[in-house]
Amino acid sequence: MGFKPIKLKIYENIDEEKSLELEKNLIKLIGKKNLTNMTDGGEKCVHWDDLDSNTKIKLRKQRSDKMIGDKNPMKNKETSIKISNSLKGIIRTDEYKKEMSEKIKNSKKHKNGTGSLKNREIHRKYQEKNMKPVIQYDKNMNYINEFPSICETARQTGMKKGDIYSVVHCKQKSTHGFIFIFKNKISEK
Repeated sequence: MGFKPIKLKIYENIDEEKSLELEKNLIKLIGKKNLTNMTDGGEKCVHWDDLDSNTKIKLRKQRSDKMIGDKNPMKNKETSIKISNSLKGIIRTDEYKKEMSEKIKNSKKHKNGTGSLKNREIHRKYQEKNMKPVIQYDKNMNYINEFPSICETARQTGMKKGDIYSVVHCKQKSTHGFIFIFKNKISEK
């Protein structure tokens, strides 16, 4: 849409401790809903891989909460229309098309052939190695069925993978009147 981020240099030549405190205050003043920040600020820079799983879950939830319904700019009709209108009438030269085509052909993803038989086989083996059997119960904990994986459970029951995933990972108690538990969780109890 032609928008560019607003860049302001507010402070300079200050120590890290002071800068983190100022960052916290500015985020609070501006409001996280108006920013792309996922935290309240004031933390030292931490790489995503260094975060524990609970923190990652919290941050993902915060981000997804920002993107629900009208808050998601890509699901907002006005924004969609603006983007669509901004792209209308853009004429791509043959030179531009050729350059983009070359970039795609030279990309690693293209060279490795993401859809190749070899890659599909690697992906299938990875999935099989990581499959966890899922047991289906009714709300009274009466056994109903056992499935080799969440995907297979979804396929056979007609339910969404995400709903089943949420139940087996204890994010919700049940879905469609059923409880799903990983088989290894039962043997641990």
